[in-house]
Amino acid sequence: MPDKTRILLSDTNILDALLKADLVGILDVLVKTLGVELCMIDRVFDELAAEWGEATAALPTVAVLRTVDNLFLEAEINAVCARRRALSETDAAQLCLAKARGMILWTSDGPLYDAACEEGLEAMRLFKPVIEAVASGALPSSLAYRLLDSERTNNPWFSDTAAAAVEAALKEAERRAAQ
Repeated sequence: MPDKTRILLSDTNILDALLKADLVGILDVLVKTLGVELCMIDRVFDELAAEWGEATAALPTVAVLRTVDNLFLEAEINAVCARRRALSETDAAQLCLAKARGMILWTSDGPLYDAACEEGLEAMRLFKPVIEAVASGALPSSLAYRLLDSERTNNPWFSDTAAAAVEAALKEAERRAAQ
């Protein structure tokens, strides 16, 4: 990833997965080693804090962005909600905010990911930055595999096909890091 990449943590699913696997440290790697600036909208942060309480104190510095900071953005969120009925108002807000601020959207939510790609917005799933961190040598592959095992156990939507694709990408990342 290039220096100072801004990533919007679009939903609690990403953080929930990292907290369940006790791997919040992956975010530290992204912030400190790969130069990523992590952001999330206030609604998502409030939901995460309500669910995890004190565990959120272990998070690295995450910029909390106001969901709506101007009337244009509010109108755009309403338009996206009307156009894309599969998205919640929070998902629409995340999509619009990431687009307005030129941020990468990091999500595990299928409809939100698809909407971002259709809107021409760069989006990524849970394992993309993890695999990049393994490839750069910034993250031990053992932690990535621990996250994968946790996802298999805790995420009922994580398929064997997805797991095989992640394992193949991790093996390729390990090979590149070893060269």
